[in-house]
Amino acid sequence: MSGVQDSLEIKFRLIDGSDIGPKSFPAAASVATLKESILSQWPKEKENAPKTVKDLKIITNHLKKKKRK
Repeated sequence: MSGVQDSLEIKFRLIDGSDIGPKSFPAAASVATLKESILSQWPKEKENAPKTVKDLKIITNHLKKKKRK
């Protein structure tokens, strides 16, 4: 697949259970890029919003589905 860039759909869940996204990112996107995106989309009405990307922690929950035979 020449010329096609792999991408990932990522959804960010905030501590109150609300979400940012899902949003598509290149598979090679850095963690800093993800954090900058979250920060720019953070709902302005939410209390305790992070001020910089260093204030954000990303915790992954990657589940793989097992194929049944």
